Amino acid sequence: MKKHTVLTICTALLVAAGITSCGNDNPVRPDGFNATGALGNEIKCTPDTLKSPVDPFIVEWSDGDRAALEAEMGNGMALIKYTCEGAKVLRGCSIPGADYKYKGISKKTKVLQMNDATSAQASLKNYTLPSSFRAAFDQGKALNLAYMMVGNQTNTVNSFNKAQVQAPHCKEATHFVAGATLGAFTLATGERGQAAAAGEVFGYGEASAETSSAKSVQASDGDPQTCEGANRSDREPVDGCAAITQINLVPLTEGDAKQASAAPVKVDTRSCDAGFVYVDGGCVAESDLAADEAFLCKEGDWKECRTQCDKGSDESCGRLGGMILSKHIELSVFYGLEDDAFATGPDNADSLSAKESAFLKDAEPQLDRMKAACQNVEPNACLVAAATLSIKNDGDDYPQTGATLREFAKLMEQGCRDGQSMACRTIAGIYSEDPSWAADSGKYGGNAIAKDVKKFEDIVSEGCDTGSAAACDQLADFFVGFFSFDDSFKPDFKKAAKYWGEACLGGISTACMYATASYVTNDPAQCESFLKSNLVEEELELCLGVPCSPTETKEIADFCKQTSGFENKARAYYASSKACYLEDSPENTNLCVYSIDLAQYAEDDE
Repeated sequence: MKKHTVLTICTALLVAAGITSCGNDNPVRPDGFNATGALGNEIKCTPDTLKSPVDPFIVEWSDGDRAALEAEMGNGMALIKYTCEGAKVLRGCSIPGADYKYKGISKKTKVLQMNDATSAQASLKNYTLPSSFRAAFDQGKALNLAYMMVGNQTNTVNSFNKAQVQAPHCKEATHFVAGATLGAFTLATGERGQAAAAGEVFGYGEASAETSSAKSVQASDGDPQTCEGANRSDREPVDGCAAITQINLVPLTEGDAKQASAAPVKVDTRSCDAGFVYVDGGCVAESDLAADEAFLCKEGDWKECRTQCDKGSDESCGRLGGMILSKHIELSVFYGLEDDAFATGPDNADSLSAKESAFLKDAEPQLDRMKAACQNVEPNACLVAAATLSIKNDGDDYPQTGATLREFAKLMEQGCRDGQSMACRTIAGIYSEDPSWAADSGKYGGNAIAKDVKKFEDIVSEGCDTGSAAACDQLADFFVGFFSFDDSFKPDFKKAAKYWGEACLGGISTACMYATASYVTNDPAQCESFLKSNLVEEELELCLGVPCSPTETKEIADFCKQTSGFENKARAYYASSKACYLEDSPENTNLCVYSIDLAQYAEDDE
């Protein structure tokens, strides 16, 4: 079941959903979009169009629909019916236990100019445009969307099965909201072919004669001047700067689709229709892209990702980083701490292995760009940069000298704070694991680093809030005492249960058992019966604070005593039913069967 060894299994790479800074008042080009001539009158939506993750703007939604979305996201994970006819918020259908958390990002301010239905469809990812939009285009007007993005709301969920939805009125759901971008926006008409600065569209600042145009505001929310006070370090939205501008939609899975529980991957929703490219959160027609303007590369295209990364697209650096991690996943640094990872000094550095040499060949050319992208919410770039530094400077994928270690740790910390699961695993090794387990008695990479469990908690909690299911699982371990070697530490099982639930819904199967047991009943005897019936005996397990085996009667009794009073049968249902769609194991099978009797409670809660 829960194998808490220092050699934790490899957690897979997390594709960051962050967006990069673009600078304030970035005007559109004077010629605007000319997508109609290049692509035809409108983009045709088909059922296949809706099968991929997408990140539509919601600026054209009614105030009531956007308020409903905010309310649903406040109660749990929001469900959406997303079709060629548009998006519909399913009220009273939020999934408990998958809470959205806020994190500031590097501020982005941009204007998108839409001259026709094609560019509006591609930019907004809405294939049925409001009549007011079409009227504006028929009158020869353009639509200017000015937006300021300052933060993201995310949860841990990367996959959710349609069969888990129980309430009849919620079964028309097609997608779930994996996250949202917050800030301020104004959508207004303008003169076609005239550049518009963000300040002009927003309605503040002095617009020059060259950029001034008659306008009629179609929609607006949030105060851009208030948003100027938002910071990357914010963990709560700034009052007056919390308008949802864009959402991340992921299709619900159907049938018996299984998710590998050891590899939870956050879904990358950044995409554009054919003929458009993704630039700073929006879709720009390829024909209107300036020759030197960088854009987000296509997934899997190494050459394009390198080119765009070098041209300044931090998003492309992050996507390139993800490919490098996938290719070189066998490097020990990507698995967490290994026994031989604890060096006692630079003299222990061996010559580069074939794996390290191959990694360095792929990663070193973009080292400086990876460092920059790391600071702009591309956490895969952080991990690649950290490993590259270590191999390049010290000849090993773990630091051997103090100078390298300090920069390595900063990159890993930033990667973890932005939700990179493997970076969080390394942070655990640096700051929290018992030094007596290491051959060097607390020295990491040849340089003494004081163990700091509270710093570990601060960093990894931010990683959990940013959507790393593995980080949430580590936090649950923390609150039951696994990472504390101080007798004065007081476990907090209520917090642990919450984090197990989030980790479970994010795909960590080992967390589903403990989340279910925590929430299924207030009766310790029933809790004990549940664990004894559903835990499976396995060898070589090491658990602290939780039972691993059905024969650990004392540990089971202690666990059930600690969790008595947490009963929430809806959360127990979602934790146990999640096991139906994770990789096959005896415990997942047991939980899946158990979830059938709990389904009625989920229907009542939705």
